[in-house]
Amino acid sequence: MNSIEDGKAALHIAAYHNSKEITELLISHGANINEKDRNGEAALHIAARENSKETFEVLISHGANIDKKRTNN
Repeated sequence: MNSIEDGKAALHIAAYHNSKEITELLISHGANINEKDRNGEAALHIAARENSKETFEVLISHGANIDKKRTNN
């Protein structure tokens, strides 16, 4: 679930594509909502950058850390 492939977890990819349903499914199955990718971005950062409003709202409603800053791993 939280396996990083090509530097991104499934939740990062769902956030990039604004896939609200997949985001909810991944979270309900234990995806780490604050996991960072190889660029130091959490799914919330990706959703914000890609203007993925629905996914951004899902992440916030499930407790994504809004204070977590992007870091370079």
